[in-house]
Amino acid sequence: MDWIAFRSIGSAPRNPDQPWDAWDLTRHAIESHSRLEEDLLLPALESRLTGAAQPAVSFTHEEHRRIAELFGNAARGRAPEPAAIAETVALLRSHFRHEEETLFPLVRKALTPGHLEQLGRAWTEAREFRPAVAQP
Repeated sequence: MDWIAFRSIGSAPRNPDQPWDAWDLTRHAIESHSRLEEDLLLPALESRLTGAAQPAVSFTHEEHRRIAELFGNAARGRAPEPAAIAETVALLRSHFRHEEETLFPLVRKALTPGHLEQLGRAWTEAREFRPAVAQP
């Protein structure tokens, strides 16, 4: 999670004595991060990939959908069941590994330094104008 997510989340009221606040904080940060990947990174990558690399992007879309589903299954404002936490953490670890080992190497091959700079600027602008957390 990046510092902007923490800055945005930090303005929301939180009770550190309630374990589901950590869950909600994580959910908001992951949702924001996934949304930016879906809106910015994956379309840029898809437009420059050959057919052989498309399964990695499709897999990423599916993982984002599954992660959102797992977070959505846990009732908001209540502590999630330990099994739900374990399943979500396992999927997040797998997802991050997929990004590091498969997706990001494709990004480095498919996008030029100029594209990456443009993408970085767009990512920063989106993070500044789209809060990571809907304020109550």
